[in-house]
Amino acid sequence: MGSAGSCSHSPIDAELTYEASEGEFKHVHQTTYGMSERLIGAIVGLHGDDQGLRLPPAVAPIQVAIVPIIFEDTEQAVLDACHAMADTLKAAGIRVTVDESDETAGFKYNKWEQKGVPLRLEIGPRDLENDNAVLVPRDGRDEDVEVASEHAEKVLKGSKLVVPQADIVAAVEEQLDAFATRLRAAADRLVEENRITIKTLEDAQHHEGVLETWWCGEQACAEEIETGADRAVLGFPRVVEDGELKAPESDPGGCIACGAQTDQVILLARTY
Repeated sequence: MGSAGSCSHSPIDAELTYEASEGEFKHVHQTTYGMSERLIGAIVGLHGDDQGLRLPPAVAPIQVAIVPIIFEDTEQAVLDACHAMADTLKAAGIRVTVDESDETAGFKYNKWEQKGVPLRLEIGPRDLENDNAVLVPRDGRDEDVEVASEHAEKVLKGSKLVVPQADIVAAVEEQLDAFATRLRAAADRLVEENRITIKTLEDAQHHEGVLETWWCGEQACAEEIETGADRAVLGFPRVVEDGELKAPESDPGGCIACGAQTDQVILLARTY
């Protein structure tokens, strides 16, 4: 483990920290390579929709699926253009594949949407003539999604972006970032819509989703809360501010087990 500063033990606890400035200690961050199926399940459950997966670009094995629009007399020219485009994107560090399977174009569109690939790129004979390509984000079919681009010549129905081939790398990077932003915003909305504050154990029986409430910090009260609410204590609310994970500001309240005043907020939910 490394840190920007001298390693020391915090005067507050025994966990390893570093001294960020005189008298100010911060916890050391380190990389963990531990991963389990529940991480994949969280991505599927949080971001998926009725069409299938929706993978954040940062973790998507394939970020762009190129679909050739094949006609017999132009097949080789289109395939050559698709592979040239793939090479250009790969050189920019983008994970891409060219779908040369025998399925119809519509079948391929559906397949890559189900697999959660963030962007689809279409190239056909007309695109070759006009030196452009068509970019389609995974959430383009959603009616409430407005897709815009500084690189697109126009936006067609279904959020299809017509992009000059010369600008394809910039356009793909732009749309990957935009898609990731929309996914995060949708996930945040989903969490907020399913989180409710409760003030008594009885309240827990009338609400589903993630419950937010107060806890005095005593283990006996935590056990009483879990039993009385029929929920597991999942942890504490946290927000990211300036790259730091912090507890959000909250009003004090009474521990729902013993009534003691506290500003410690916890999250409760059913586990399956």
